[in-house]
Amino acid sequence: IQSTAQGLWAKEVDFESSDAGDPLPDLGNKFELEGRATLDSNNQLQINGVTFIIDARTQFDDGLTLATLDQKWLQIEGVELADGQWLVKEIDLEQQSNELELTGKVSQNSLWGYHASDASLATFDGKWVNVECQFDGMQIHSCRIDD
Repeated sequence: IQSTAQGLWAKEVDFESSDAGDPLPDLGNKFELEGRATLDSNNQLQINGVTFIIDARTQFDDGLTLATLDQKWLQIEGVELADGQWLVKEIDLEQQSNELELTGKVSQNSLWGYHASDASLATFDGKWVNVECQFDGMQIHSCRIDD
């Protein structure tokens, strides 16, 4: 935050609680992932076959709009809704690299559609984790808890 003659100016604001006005309560499970985005015929965002909900409060950064998301490599952050859907709070344009930071629930050595080629996720099966993994363009490996 900077102080200007017109008042305070912030480049970015992160909201930690958003229960006011949300149609469905969130479970507090915050997620984060990167991946190649596709827009389906209903303008719903998908990454690795997982569908994410975009609403009027979703923050688009880096000049992105709903119309420009398709086939872009994105980082998205959001919350799990009580009905099991994934509500996106923030979307950033990202450069694909050989590292991925992922926050979500591990299932069968996979996270957000990325399958681990080693057993680095196996001990977290069924758990909500924040991990950093190596990425070969298809699969993840060498995942470790990100602190």
